[in-house]
Amino acid sequence: MKTFAIALAVTGLAAGAAQAQSFAFDGAELAFQSFDSDDDYSGQYLRGSAEVSFGRFGAQLDLTQFAYDGETEYTSYGLHLNYGVTDQITVGVFYEDDDWNGDVYGSSGFEAAYDSGQISGQLAAGRYEQRDGAYEFDFTQIDIGYELQPGLSVLGEITKTSGSADLGIVGIGARYETQSGLFAEAMVAQYSEDYDHKVISFEVGYAFGGGTTFDQRDWGGIVGLY
Repeated sequence: MKTFAIALAVTGLAAGAAQAQSFAFDGAELAFQSFDSDDDYSGQYLRGSAEVSFGRFGAQLDLTQFAYDGETEYTSYGLHLNYGVTDQITVGVFYEDDDWNGDVYGSSGFEAAYDSGQISGQLAAGRYEQRDGAYEFDFTQIDIGYELQPGLSVLGEITKTSGSADLGIVGIGARYETQSGLFAEAMVAQYSEDYDHKVISFEVGYAFGGGTTFDQRDWGGIVGLY
């Protein structure tokens, strides 16, 4: 019995050491983002994300605070679970809760990311809904980036929602990132259907390590300003 206990302890230590060797902190991001529309609405987001991996499996945690015209509207908490199919392709699932002063909404769905260095992109498909209510819409997002030269990329995005909110969003922009991790991004998006307006957004932030794999899927991450 004593020999079995010792063997079990050694096996446990070996497994723990193997897990410790495969565990890694991949990176984090902290950013401030501001949206302004041509009908005088504005929104501000403070975002933070961190990602860890266990071999090819990974987890990303998100935290966001959002305000309309300086007044806090919601705090968002999110989780992504992902798997690295190859060094360039990652697939995963996500779940986000947005606490709108006691009313909880949120999103869930599937996502995929591709990054070859010069070309990058994300695809997300899911549902945003009131957790205890009737408000809900399905959404699909596509984001792409192309690096023109080291640190400078052009961006494109397409979002379509259907349900309680019917929106079509097409945007173009640019991103500049330094080797130290500081970055700045600007986007111009045209909204159609339920909200026919133009929205301009600016974002500044810092990426620690390798940054994070996926965008956040809270209300602002899906529709920006609406």
